[in-house]
Amino acid sequence: MIKLIASDLDGTLLGSDKAISSRTAAALSAASEAGAIVVAATGRGRLSALPMLRPHAAITWAVCSNGATLWDLKADELVSNELIDRSKALSIVGEVQERHPEIGLAWETEIGFFWDAAYMQHRVARLGESAKQLGKLSERGGERPDPTSLEHGDVLKVLITHPDMGYDSWMDAVAPLLPTDVVASNSGTDFVEITADGVHKGAALASLCGDLGIGSEEVVAFGDQDNDRSMLAWAGRGVAMASGHPAVIAAADAVTASNDEDGVALVIESLLAEGLI
Repeated sequence: MIKLIASDLDGTLLGSDKAISSRTAAALSAASEAGAIVVAATGRGRLSALPMLRPHAAITWAVCSNGATLWDLKADELVSNELIDRSKALSIVGEVQERHPEIGLAWETEIGFFWDAAYMQHRVARLGESAKQLGKLSERGGERPDPTSLEHGDVLKVLITHPDMGYDSWMDAVAPLLPTDVVASNSGTDFVEITADGVHKGAALASLCGDLGIGSEEVVAFGDQDNDRSMLAWAGRGVAMASGHPAVIAAADAVTASNDEDGVALVIESLLAEGLI
């Protein structure tokens, strides 16, 4: 029996319109009514993720920032944050900047999301003016010209962009420059994301399930990108989206339709029909 459903957001639970479709929302509600716990597990920070999750009562937990933040949506309160020590974050930034001075940087802290000018230039070049919506995530967020200050204390996640490299090649370039006690991943975008030692979606999901008394064999997880691989590997059933990264598809237990074809809903509907939820 499946007792918990965990799903990535962008490219998985969300369509290209960045919304949960009515069919997928109905499937999540049906699974919740049948007794399954529904968890959203995303690379997005809580400032971006929580507003889109709160309207969906079936989703009761949010794993944000690739596992750095756990949020109880029923109580609407923070459960935990896993932080990178500020001095370590500064060291990482300095090491990568020395080799690649053209990079852009952003960093998420407990109070906001911040970036330097190069980061926004890179994002706008790839995404257009919609990238500037980042500035609306928090009144305390915004551009900080000097990323080496990393003000506001310790860091949940560091994001590093490159003006030219694609995400696979950029990951390959950054990874050798990082200390072994941090986790680097990407979510199919133009930046490498860095979290603290042992902090990733799989670890966060395993910890939550341990607290809830749920075993990995009772979990189905959905994802599409590199930052989902640990979660899909830990879950008893790891399901990749057909629109996902080839390496994720190859490593998954099963593949469903794309996010725009309600791939998550298709699997949940099937599990409900089989009496497995």
